Amino acid sequence: MKRKNQPRFSTNQKAEILALYEQSGLTQEQFTQQQGLGLSTLQRWLTELHNSRPKKLPGFVEVPNLLQGSASGRPYQLRFGSGVQLELARGFDLEEVGLLCELVKSL
Repeated sequence: MKRKNQPRFSTNQKAEILALYEQSGLTQEQFTQQQGLGLSTLQRWLTELHNSRPKKLPGFVEVPNLLQGSASGRPYQLRFGSGVQLELARGFDLEEVGLLCELVKSL
């Protein structure tokens, strides 16, 4: 089966089309029909865009150390809505905690 000669799009053209789609308020099907673009093409571009964006670490709120000066060496405990509990010893690495929180959210 021979493929139709479909136009190739530059990176800039793809970005412009994706911006138009995001601003259009249309469904993917409506937009692709209006633009004469294949639905799977738009979906692939959206996936590529999503995968190319840097992953955000969860936002953190500074919590005062209420145990400062206390002889208690107890770790911090984070409890998630899913029932998962994470204990953090003093001197934890903030980036690692962010990655662990993302992992817990994905469970």
